[in-house]
Amino acid sequence: MDELERQQELLRRAMEEFERSGTVTANTFNELNRSTSKLGKAVEDAEDSLDRFRRSGLGKVTQAAADLAKGFISSGLAARENRESFESLNPAIAGVASALRAIPIVGQGLGDALEGVGTFVTAEMQRTIEAFNTLG
Repeated sequence: MDELERQQELLRRAMEEFERSGTVTANTFNELNRSTSKLGKAVEDAEDSLDRFRRSGLGKVTQAAADLAKGFISSGLAARENRESFESLNPAIAGVASALRAIPIVGQGLGDALEGVGTFVTAEMQRTIEAFNTLG
């Protein structure tokens, strides 16, 4: 029997006691309280483990992969919507930059540089094309 099932059984027993006599014995109450505390502690431990995973290298790589996929999906959607703009590449650039940030030590700098330079270059290319189209 896992902890949640045990908790449910104790709660069911306490409710039956209350229905029969209008009170809950101190023993049942204490047992229910201890079990609730133990379950709460298990939930806190699970949250702590998840937080440690997010801060770990593997957690960063997982997040970077998700960001990378999201960037490519956003760029693909922009192309599908026929937004013929160099700036529609920015989500893909941001995704690759996020993936680079997962690299220990130098990743943050590489990611920031790529995102800054990449978005600048796409904006400049877009302005150049717009100026050329205006003249032509």
